[in-house]
Amino acid sequence: MFGPLARLARHHLAALRMLLLFTALTGVVYPLVVTGIPQTAFPGRANGLLIEEHGRPVASSRIGRNVTPPAARGRRGPAVPDLG
Repeated sequence: MFGPLARLARHHLAALRMLLLFTALTGVVYPLVVTGIPQTAFPGRANGLLIEEHGRPVASSRIGRNVTPPAARGRRGPAVPDLG
């Protein structure tokens, strides 16, 4: 009843459905789960330990260098990029 072209089309449609399913799982569902669990279980630590200056995050205390605000050094420091 089905010719070789019809079988080929069925296999391609099945492959396309699997591609869409796994794209949704690994591209949407998994990142949401991996981000959502730490955000709910550890809300204070999930975003890192940010150092703030004048209400703006300027660095993270988990990165391997000490950060001293320019005002504490007694001089004007380099421009701090806006991370917010």
